[in-house]
Amino acid sequence: LGFSGRRPPLPAFSPSFLVICGSLNPITSRQLDDAEENGFLRIRLTPEQKLDSAFWLRPEGKSLLRQWAELLKQYPRMILDSSDFPGQALTQQYAASHSLGLSEIRTRVSDSYGRILKGLMELGMNSTLMITGGDTLLGCMKRLGVHEMEPLCELEPGTVLSSFTLNRQKCQVISKSGGFGSKDLLSRLARRISAHTPVKKQLKEEAVC
Repeated sequence: LGFSGRRPPLPAFSPSFLVICGSLNPITSRQLDDAEENGFLRIRLTPEQKLDSAFWLRPEGKSLLRQWAELLKQYPRMILDSSDFPGQALTQQYAASHSLGLSEIRTRVSDSYGRILKGLMELGMNSTLMITGGDTLLGCMKRLGVHEMEPLCELEPGTVLSSFTLNRQKCQVISKSGGFGSKDLLSRLARRISAHTPVKKQLKEEAVC
């Protein structure tokens, strides 16, 4: 686009890496499978956890958030996945039994992820965050009360690092559409994030903002 001027400094990454996945794109599914095979802890949300946002206001939901917050301290790489296990259609069955259409399903999944992210952050989560799927990103930011994001650079084709302000603190999020990226995208990002300072230096040299 021919932009000129001074690039903003990139923040340091937290070595912990949390991926919130709302995309059902086959490309993203292959990326999640590859990440799981390479050491990511993958948690698949149940239909109730995805489609009943009030679940996260009940004692069992709050207890689960505390468990996940502790897991993030034990596992440096973790995925929250909205897809069912292969061959299952539990989400469709739940939606049909509650008369939920496709549009309502997408809205509820995004809102539930927003509640999850907000709850984890309130519990002190300190992870590098990645969100896949535009609806999911929007739902999370709306639930956090964030209305502005600043793109910093493209880490991979179609995979963008952005910053936003929450409670006067600068936060960062990696986002991508479901159809972008190679099979080993998450594993490669995790390796770069775990390198921490070298990654920060490399991104300053390579970033195209």
